[in-house]
Amino acid sequence: MLLECLEHRPQQDAQRVRRLRELEVLLAAHDEAGSFIESPALELAGPNLTSKARGATLVGQQIGGYRILSLLGAGGMGEVYRVRADRREIGCLLIRV
Repeated sequence: MLLECLEHRPQQDAQRVRRLRELEVLLAAHDEAGSFIESPALELAGPNLTSKARGATLVGQQIGGYRILSLLGAGGMGEVYRVRADRREIGCLLIRV
């Protein structure tokens, strides 16, 4: 890699340094994410998510690493919940099976 850098012009070196910094940021974010979404929430929930158990009763429950905060909406495919995973809030679609 050193030889490649020596063969290029300074503006190309500056671009390479920017790309390396971007890579460092991405790697740090990857390390911080840890095991985020390595195990599907439905797999961790087991029989608790049968169609009869779904609905507003899930609010406040913990499913694996996901804390269900509120029901955002429901439709033909399932329900969409606002959940907290680690330190971020995300939307989670629970699909009817």
